[in-house]
Amino acid sequence: MKKIKVLTLLTFAIVLASCSSDDDNRTINPDKGGVEPDLSGEITEDTKLLASEEYTLTGSLTVKEGATLTIEPGTVIKAKSGRTDVFLAVERGAKLIAKGTADKPIKFTSDAASPAAGDWGGIVLAGKAASNKGTDVQTEVAGLLYGGTDNNDNSGELSYVIAEYTGAKINGEQEFNGISFFGVGSGTVVNNIIVSNGNDDGIEFFGGSVNVTNVYCANIADDMFDWTGGYTGTITNAFGVRNNGFDAATDDPRGIEGDSNSSDATAAPISTPTLNNVTILNLNPDVALKAGAEIRRGTEATINNILFAAYGNASFGNRIDTADDKGNGILTITNATAQGNVGDDKVGGAITGSVDLVTDGISVSADNTVETKAGVGADLSAFDWANQSFVVTKSAANSITNTDLSGEITENSLLLASIEYNLTGSLTVKEGATLTIEPGTVIKAKSGRTDVFLAVERGAKLIAKGTADKPIKFTSDAASPAAGDWGGIVLAGKAASNKGTDVQTEVAGLLYGGTDNNDNSGELSYVIAEYTGAKINGEQEFNGISFFGVGSGTVVNNIVVSNGNDDGIEFFGGSVNVTNVYCANIADDMFDWTGGYTGTITNAFGVRNDGFDAATDDPRGIEGDSNSSDATAAPISTPTLNNVTILNLNPDVALKAGAEIRRGTEATINNILFAAYGNASFGNRIDTADDKGNGILTITNATAQGNVGDDKVGGAITGSVDLVTDGISVSADNTVETKAGVGADLSAFDWANQSFVVTK
Repeated sequence: MKKIKVLTLLTFAIVLASCSSDDDNRTINPDKGGVEPDLSGEITEDTKLLASEEYTLTGSLTVKEGATLTIEPGTVIKAKSGRTDVFLAVERGAKLIAKGTADKPIKFTSDAASPAAGDWGGIVLAGKAASNKGTDVQTEVAGLLYGGTDNNDNSGELSYVIAEYTGAKINGEQEFNGISFFGVGSGTVVNNIIVSNGNDDGIEFFGGSVNVTNVYCANIADDMFDWTGGYTGTITNAFGVRNNGFDAATDDPRGIEGDSNSSDATAAPISTPTLNNVTILNLNPDVALKAGAEIRRGTEATINNILFAAYGNASFGNRIDTADDKGNGILTITNATAQGNVGDDKVGGAITGSVDLVTDGISVSADNTVETKAGVGADLSAFDWANQSFVVTKSAANSITNTDLSGEITENSLLLASIEYNLTGSLTVKEGATLTIEPGTVIKAKSGRTDVFLAVERGAKLIAKGTADKPIKFTSDAASPAAGDWGGIVLAGKAASNKGTDVQTEVAGLLYGGTDNNDNSGELSYVIAEYTGAKINGEQEFNGISFFGVGSGTVVNNIVVSNGNDDGIEFFGGSVNVTNVYCANIADDMFDWTGGYTGTITNAFGVRNDGFDAATDDPRGIEGDSNSSDATAAPISTPTLNNVTILNLNPDVALKAGAEIRRGTEATINNILFAAYGNASFGNRIDTADDKGNGILTITNATAQGNVGDDKVGGAITGSVDLVTDGISVSADNTVETKAGVGADLSAFDWANQSFVVTK
C-alpha cells in the first residue's frame, strides 16, 4: 500500500485506508485515537480528504503528476501559521477536485488564534496550457514546472472554495498568492471562489486559458486580480473589495493588474483576457488603490461592465492606467462606470470606450451593509453562499472591547456580539459619530440608578440592526429585574417639533428639533428594551425608547419594549415611521406622542398582563398630544396608525383609556382593536376631551371587545367602533390568539417569543 508522507501531532500513523468498492480513491483519516490528521509531503495516488475530519496543513503538500486529490464538500483545512513552507501544490498532470457546494464550501484557513494575512502560503496549480515564458517554466513559488501546448488541459475543479489568510512572504521577490494558476488549461473548472485577507495577490494567472466564474477577493494587500505570461481566459463576475480597517498593503495595491510579458511585451501568446461584470471597490480611506485597473506590458484586455468605486473618503490613484516603461497595454471597455474619488485615467496604450460617472452603483448603509445596483458591475448576490458580510462589511472604526460602557462616543464605534456589555452610566453618542451594535449583542444596564441610559445626539447615529434569530437586547443586570431598573434609549434628531428648533429633551440633556424631516438617526431593528423607566423625579422619567425630533430617514422596525415604569415608546415631534412595535407591561402609556409628531406607526400591539400591577395614575394604551401649552402650535401632531391592538388582561389595573387623543392632535387610526379580556377593563375606550385642548380622531375598521368603557367625546371622532367577541382569545394555557385582520398581526412578533410578554 502506498502511503502519504505525513507529520503527526502524536506518535500514531495516519494511513491511506481503502474506501468502498464504488470509490477507488484512498482516504486520509485518523485511527480511532481521534487526533486531527496532519498533512504534508507528496500525494502519489488518488486520495480523498473527508469532511468528517478537520485537517492541519503542516508543510508543503504536493499532488504529484498522475494523482488526483479529491476534497469532500464541507472539508476544513487549517494551515500551520507563521511559516513560508505551508501550501498546497498541484503538479502539471495532476488534479485537484475541490468541489464544494453552496451550503458546504471547502475552506482553507489559518490555525492561528488571531489569524492574519500572510499566515500561510496558498494554493498553487500548474498545467500544460501555453505561456509566453516557455513550455517548461518553473513556478515563482512551490517549485513546480508549468507550460505546454494543451490549452484544453484539465487540472481538476475548484468550486465553492474559500482561501483565507494566505500570502506568506518567502523573500522580497517571492510571495504566495491566494490561488495561483500557472499554465492552467480551460478544461479545468473554477467557479464560486472566495479569497480573503491575502498578503499578496488574491488570484493570479501565469499564462494558461482557464476560465473563472464568480470570484470574490476581499482584503488583499497587493492586487485583487492579476495575470501575466499570456493569459487568454475569461473571468466572469468578479468582485474585489478593500475594507475599511484592512491596512495591509504593498507599495502599489490595485484592483486589477494585467501584464503579458515584462521582458518582451510582444512575446506570444499575448495576454488577451476577457472580463465580464466586475466591481473594484475601495472602502478604506487610509489605503488608496494605485489603480482600479493597470493594463500594461503588452496585455490586450477587454472588460465588459465594470464599476470602479471608492466609497466615502476612500480613493484610487488612477482609475485606469495603460502606461508602463516595459510596454504599454491596450484596453477595450464597454458599460464602464465609476463612482467616488477613483482618479483619472493614465493613458499609455489605447483605451477604447468611455466611463460614465454614477452615484448609485454601490451604496453602504449606516449599518455598513454593501448594496449594489442591479446590472452595474458584479452581481454581489452570487456570493450569498459565503455570507459575504464577513468580507464586505465596512468595519466600524473602533471595536469596543471594554465590557463596561459609559461616557461619550466621539468616533464611529462597534459593540460586538461576542462581548456581554454592562451599561454602568450614561452613554452618549456625540454628534458626527455612529455607534453600531452587532446582531445578538446583549447590554445589561446597572440597576437601581437614574443615570444609566443610552443617548444619541442630534447629528449622531445608532445602528442597532438585529435579526429575527439574533435580536439586540437591552436589559437589567438585577438578579430579580423589575420595571424602572434603568433609564432607556433616547434619540434626538433634526426633524420638526412644535416646541422649537433647539429644544432640550426631558431626560438625557440633549438638544433636538430642526427643519429636516428626512433626518436620519440610524436604524433600530429587532431590538428589545426591558425593565426601563427609571424615575428621576415627579416630572422626569425615562420611557423605554424616546424619539425626540427623529426624522423619517431613520429606520425603526421590529421593536419590543417590556416591563417599563413609564411609557413604552414616545415621540416628541419628528416624522420617524415605525413598523412592528410591541409594548407589554407598561406602567403608563404603551404608545405616546406629542410635540407635532407626523409619522406612521404600523402594526402596534400593546398589552398589560395579569400580574403586572405597576401603574401611574392614568395608564393608557395610546396617549396622543400635540402641544399642552398651545394646541394650535405648528406642526400639529397628525400621526397615522395602522393595525393596532390595545389589550388589557389585568383585572386589577384598568386602563384609563384605550386611546386618549387630545391637546390639538389630529390622528388617524386604521384597523384598531380595543380589548379587555375577562374582568379586565378600560375607563374609556376613546377620549378626545381635555382642558388644554381637545383632539380629533378619524377611525376606520375599529372594533372593541370586553369592558372597554364608553367614548368621551371632546373633539370630533369620525368613524364607528364595532363590538366583537372574537377579536382576541386566551386559551386555557394562557396563549393569546388574535383574529386575522382584526387589529395588529401578533405573528410579526414570533421572533421575540412573545409568550413572555403576552401570556396571561
